[in-house]
Amino acid sequence: RAGAAGLPAPPRLTRDPDALAEAIVREGITLWSSVPSLFRLVESRLGDHSLRIIQLGGEALPADLARRWAGRARLFNLYGPTETTINATTFEVPPGFDGDELPLGEPWPGVQLCVVNAEGEAAEDGELLIGGVGLADEALGLTHARINGAPWHRSGDRVVRVGGALLYRGRLDRQLKLRGQRVEAGEIEAALRQLPGVHDAVAIVIDGALWGGVEGALPEAAAARLGERLPAAARPRLVVLSPLPRTTRGKVDEGAVRERLAAQLKAEEAPQQGAQATGDDWPARLRAAWTATLGGPPRSDDDDFFASGGDSLAALRLFEHLKPPPGLRPLTIYRCPRFGAYLMAVTASAATVSPVAAPERLQGPVPPVVAGFLLAEALDPSRPAQWSARFTLRGGYTDEAVQAALGVIFARHPTL
Repeated sequence: RAGAAGLPAPPRLTRDPDALAEAIVREGITLWSSVPSLFRLVESRLGDHSLRIIQLGGEALPADLARRWAGRARLFNLYGPTETTINATTFEVPPGFDGDELPLGEPWPGVQLCVVNAEGEAAEDGELLIGGVGLADEALGLTHARINGAPWHRSGDRVVRVGGALLYRGRLDRQLKLRGQRVEAGEIEAALRQLPGVHDAVAIVIDGALWGGVEGALPEAAAARLGERLPAAARPRLVVLSPLPRTTRGKVDEGAVRERLAAQLKAEEAPQQGAQATGDDWPARLRAAWTATLGGPPRSDDDDFFASGGDSLAALRLFEHLKPPPGLRPLTIYRCPRFGAYLMAVTASAATVSPVAAPERLQGPVPPVVAGFLLAEALDPSRPAQWSARFTLRGGYTDEAVQAALGVIFARHPTL
């Protein structure tokens, strides 16, 4: 028994770095455990904190983050696949650390590590096998390698042993890791090839953003069709790259695809970089923030942040890059996920006196809590009202005027 109290962070906190940092300081939190990308969002807001232990895992720990916190608290780099009950190794970053790479560290008590080559022989450079306690049961459908009759999990991770330390060198298969989640490139490509008009496809990651390059033509509502086949973490941003570069053997050349897509994105960003502005030029600022967060610019006002590869952590990064006006909260992107709708919300939040003319209706989905209220009312109109206030508008008015008025209300009252 440790004798300490745990404080699980509810979703509303993990989506708001300011509120999360305030809670850490207010509650006197001493131990933090998360993926590095979430901690990076709150570290600059902590001020006079009480953190003594910081555990970061689920994705690679950036060396610059480790250098900043080495010595300020006990900092641990954790590694381990889900199949080994999350964590298998740990490395405590020493005070004064100034390196460019962090080792995986030592195995936890009862955990065994083994590095093998393609022939299954012990090697200094090869696949990391994990055995011992914590291994997921083969009854769940997992297949483990066996050495002297004992099961070992094949991690699919390539490691090298340098001076006795294990260093991570990427995946041996085509699994991609995004924000702590593993996705199969082959599964994404198969879903892309099922789209009408697509002849071939490739899934790659560039600067932390998942892209789906297709050969052929994208059909209408391609993102919505992918949403029916792929989980949110595996939905790529789409780009046409016809024809896809290929090797002399006819296979898609991923290296050439990466170079071509990077050059294409750079060309698209160049005019926008020249148009970037500070101050009240919110369209340019939001476009720049969108590009920095998702790895590419919005193609239209209908671009959906989450359908383009964004998630809750990316939403926080967008908020960070934007440096929004007072009154706009990180949760606004969930109400207005499309670029045009979110821009309208940003502009409305920046308004102080005059209502902002709304260029179009908000296109975000109805929040689940509101949908629940509406459903309950539709099923039983005789039930007591579920709303603290409700208004019926009569007479002459326009949708644009109502939308602009609501925008000003939201800007002045963030809790709405």
